[in-house]
Amino acid sequence: MRILGIDWGIKRVGIAISAKDTNLALPHDTWIFSDWAKFLEKLKELIKNEDINSIVIGLPLSMDQKETKQSGIVREAALKIEGSTGLKVFFENELFTSKIAGIHSEGKIDASAAALILQSFLDKQEGKNMIK
Repeated sequence: MRILGIDWGIKRVGIAISAKDTNLALPHDTWIFSDWAKFLEKLKELIKNEDINSIVIGLPLSMDQKETKQSGIVREAALKIEGSTGLKVFFENELFTSKIAGIHSEGKIDASAAALILQSFLDKQEGKNMIK
């Protein structure tokens, strides 16, 4: 069972994937977002090739944990992804992930931010029997 992590952006989408048989999130790629049809086609291919069974997408919240205008955009994207792939999409707070990724990633900020989002989710799920 593998989980896909997404750092959603208007122009770029960071992609991370959990390592096989572990609770470790690994940066995978950064995709340039141009249109929904191309994005969803590429996403479905990745899901099939990597045996993905669920998705985590970073939800941008304010410092006081309230939803922002961007939160609504991410929620709409998640609905499209869920409807197209048939996979459950979970949300994980993405506060500071791009800033942290920028410090540590040497130019692969979006994929590294997706890995941080996914790792946070995996760490929370470890005791809930969701990840085996």
